[in-house]
Amino acid sequence: MNVNPQNQQQPIDPMRGRLVAPQTQGVPAGTYDAVFSTCEYRPATYDAMSGKGSRYPQMWFGWKIVSGQQDGQTAWRETPVSQSLKSKYGETIGWLFGAMPEGEFDLSTCVNKRYRIVVSQKLDKAGKPINYTIVTQCIAV
Repeated sequence: MNVNPQNQQQPIDPMRGRLVAPQTQGVPAGTYDAVFSTCEYRPATYDAMSGKGSRYPQMWFGWKIVSGQQDGQTAWRETPVSQSLKSKYGETIGWLFGAMPEGEFDLSTCVNKRYRIVVSQKLDKAGKPINYTIVTQCIAV
């Protein structure tokens, strides 16, 4: 008989069980009304265990949800710093302005503008969802 390591009195029945959904980090997946609140630069981080940089520098775009159960929470989209037109950064800028701006732009003109955002699970490099949610779509309302 197998014994449950957390509770020595409860035997584990290998023929029966219960699956528990993992907790996701971030706002739950769904569609929300939100206002654009910020874009932050986050530098590369160092992983002391491996001795390598664990994350590349990123831009984090934040939308504050303004209705429903998640009211007041911030949903995030992280992008590489690359500022090319075809990058995730460029795509996000296009969302905020409704079209890709030509030349220079100022994101402060987008702060407090209302958007409808879609939050979905982030996908790993193999295309599998992970326990982390990000903004995957945004349109001005």
